[in-house]
Amino acid sequence: AYALIQASSKSAPGEQAITQLMANMNLLQTVLTAPLAQSPATHDELMTAMESLEQALAYEAGDEESNDLLASADKASRNALTAEPRNALPHWLQANVAYNLALREFRKGNPVDAQQQLAAMKKSLTEAVENRETITVPSLVTEMEADYYLLVRREPEKAAERYLQMTQLDQPL
Repeated sequence: AYALIQASSKSAPGEQAITQLMANMNLLQTVLTAPLAQSPATHDELMTAMESLEQALAYEAGDEESNDLLASADKASRNALTAEPRNALPHWLQANVAYNLALREFRKGNPVDAQQQLAAMKKSLTEAVENRETITVPSLVTEMEADYYLLVRREPEKAAERYLQMTQLDQPL
């Protein structure tokens, strides 16, 4: 606990550091309990999409299991997007699905299909960033912006700044 307190503030010794740590913990609790969507059904679709994407990454691009999981993530994120078109999260998930599908198509030797997926990824990522105010998790917003700067705007310095920002204590999770 002492290390956490010291890490929470280099300039605030003692009681001030504890106060800052408690504020960070309260922010984390708020973030963790905030809903991802307006409706429980949409929330469930978003959770399915996130879980499927995470599991798909455990396999080689193009692996049959990966393809099935990407299809599940695609379907769930599209359902969430239909229900809540201004929610940034399904746009960001769609961008992740499209990126992984582009990788699969490049590996299969289909550059035209891969380019179509990359165009879809850029469109979805742009929509996610444009609607980022709907996301209550600061680190997720920062990650969306970093992905946007890297993959859409092609500004690696700004992307690196955002990715580095995600390691700060004010970026829970």
